[in-house]
Amino acid sequence: MASKKDKILESAQRFVLKGQIDKAIKDYQQVVVLDPKEVRHRQRLAELLVRDNRKDEAIVQYEDIARHYADNSYYLKAIAVYKQIQRLVPESKDVALHLAELNAKQGLNGNALAEYGQVATQYEKEGDLKGAVKVLDRMLSVDGVPAATRLKLAELLYASGDPERSFEEFDSYAAQLRNGSDRAALAQVTDRIAELFPERQTPETPLAAVQSAVPPVYDPAARELDLPASPYDAVAEFPGVPGDELPASWETPELELTAAPVASSVAPLPWESHGELDLDLSDPAEAAAPPVPEIDLPLDFSHSLNADEHNPFAATAAPEPAAPELPSFGDLPSFGGVSEAPAPPAAEAAGMLELDWPEEIDLSLELETESEEAASVTELAAAAEESRAAEAAEEARQQAAAKEAEEAQQAAVEAERLAEEERVAEAARLEEEASAAEAARLAEEARLAEAARLAEAARAAEEIRAVEERTSRGWQEIFPEALAPDAARDLDELESHYDLGIAYKEMGKLAGAVKEFALAAGNERRRLDCLILQSICYREMGESDQAQELLQRGLALELLGDAERTSLRYELADLLEGSGKVEEALDLYRQVYRDNPGFHHVAERIGALAGEEGLDIIELEPEEEELVP
Repeated sequence: MASKKDKILESAQRFVLKGQIDKAIKDYQQVVVLDPKEVRHRQRLAELLVRDNRKDEAIVQYEDIARHYADNSYYLKAIAVYKQIQRLVPESKDVALHLAELNAKQGLNGNALAEYGQVATQYEKEGDLKGAVKVLDRMLSVDGVPAATRLKLAELLYASGDPERSFEEFDSYAAQLRNGSDRAALAQVTDRIAELFPERQTPETPLAAVQSAVPPVYDPAARELDLPASPYDAVAEFPGVPGDELPASWETPELELTAAPVASSVAPLPWESHGELDLDLSDPAEAAAPPVPEIDLPLDFSHSLNADEHNPFAATAAPEPAAPELPSFGDLPSFGGVSEAPAPPAAEAAGMLELDWPEEIDLSLELETESEEAASVTELAAAAEESRAAEAAEEARQQAAAKEAEEAQQAAVEAERLAEEERVAEAARLEEEASAAEAARLAEEARLAEAARLAEAARAAEEIRAVEERTSRGWQEIFPEALAPDAARDLDELESHYDLGIAYKEMGKLAGAVKEFALAAGNERRRLDCLILQSICYREMGESDQAQELLQRGLALELLGDAERTSLRYELADLLEGSGKVEEALDLYRQVYRDNPGFHHVAERIGALAGEEGLDIIELEPEEEELVP
């Protein structure tokens, strides 16, 4: 038994067919009251209100629909609905702001900025500068906003009477330009700041920073005339000019001189690179006196060196060579041609006079005897040394013989070890050769098996490739626009087209839905769904032949799974049943039942079309139905 809502819907459809739109609107209003959560009925009501030229009421319904989609994060559907509203009231700023916000949430930042820009321009034309400022504030929260937007915001803030925040925005924009390379734009912005805020021009402001960043430009004429580059160089070059006659601008305090030194491109004087100027700038007259150059003069400071110990010039003067110490008169050599021996002491002279020459002869004899004894001792020492050398040589010979015997024994042991190792190595080699032969045989068998497997895999891959190529050509014939070489391949964009197609289908915009599904078919996972949804749209548009052809082309594809073919057969059977082709529909339903007995109550459809025959089919297989989950 049909419900009250179904009866009202049938009545509304009859009124629409008769052209009685106002009565159909009343029926749909009752349906919306009975089922307020059903968006499709509200969408149909809004369309009828538009046809009846009741735009305000239609906008109320559209806004409810868009709010429902936005609250459930269906932003693309909400955008589509607000586009419908915008066609009705293109001058509405609220609608444009809603569209901008939804586009930003969906990630369509370009569309969002365009909507915000239109609203800001409209506010500015109306003279509502504060409204334009609010819109620009919202624009700055969108990714990818142009940097010049901040300049526009600063100008509007100044024009709307908010100089404090205007200066902050100007300063922020100038900081961005300072980090970039657009010096012309930076100069324009700083000039604008100087024009609007002359009282804020401090060394910390961006204008001062730009001016300090510009290198100094010197007058070529001054360089050709060899004029001094700064007042201080002029003082050094013309020391005769008194300090109090200098211009007032030269009398710069020491703090300003150290904070902002004047750059000079003139090379320093030769003596300026060797000395450090000790200037006291508190007195201009003293500051004007140039430092004394270091000149090597043959002056004699011998009278003042010892007394002036703390003289700063004494520290830098080259040390005088030390004077050699003069010898005493007794140490001086004689200046005669023959050197004279020094006079001996008196005691020694007396001794020399008392020498006894015979005793000297006796002494020489004693020395001769001692020499003979020393020679005898030397001979004995040499004999002992020879004996020790002979003993050492014998000991070395014995050690060498023992070492040779030990080495011979070690050589014999090593030879025996090597022989054993050679026997073991030979045995291992023979065993390895046997293993290698077995391994080679096994490797050859494995190679042949691998070659056969690869050949089989290549053949299977070739078959699959051929099938895929045929299937790809089939899909390309069905969806030529989506599978074109220059078509979009971004999955997020393709998914957006799919969602927009669903939204258009639910709103009854079937032609738009067909186009969106054709674009979304570029996503391989959504391709079959797009084909089925397109066939449903064609059937609802009354183009059953187009829908049937589309489903049959899908069934002709080779690279489809059983579940996909079952879905296509069921949709085609449903289409044929609606077209009155009962026998063809019944055959397809039976194929679906054989593949999946529990698919969409297919048994009931067979029973409804075949009568008793269908019931017998169901009763003959009760156990299979029970096994279906």
